[in-house]
Amino acid sequence: YNELTDGLRLIGNRPGNTCDSIDAGADQSPDWNGYQYWYRVVGAAGTQVAVITGATADLQCGGYYANGWPSDESLPSSPGENKFVTHWYTYVTSSGIAWLSHGGRGINATNCDGFYVFKFPEIKSGDCPDRYCTQN
Repeated sequence: YNELTDGLRLIGNRPGNTCDSIDAGADQSPDWNGYQYWYRVVGAAGTQVAVITGATADLQCGGYYANGWPSDESLPSSPGENKFVTHWYTYVTSSGIAWLSHGGRGINATNCDGFYVFKFPEIKSGDCPDRYCTQN
């Protein structure tokens, strides 16, 4: 697995131009290596992918769109257990903050007996700035 270490991923950081896409050029997240890899959240980035509980500006994390784990789904509880869920994202509209499901795309999470690893769906450069948020 790769490691997500960028502290700007923490939920609550305000919008920026950073994107989790290898096609984002200079705006590519510094700890992003591509959607085909598994990632562990460590260091300044926290311990896991952010749990999305509602639509507020606090859900942003250095990109314009914030992506995360839906609050009505628990992370896998047993070592070795894998779980796939449709992921959620927030975005800024002229009337405020909105959040919705990303259709059939989803996040995989595996319990590695003391930490989690995550596999995220691809973010295309046309969807930038879009990134996965984290939390402690």
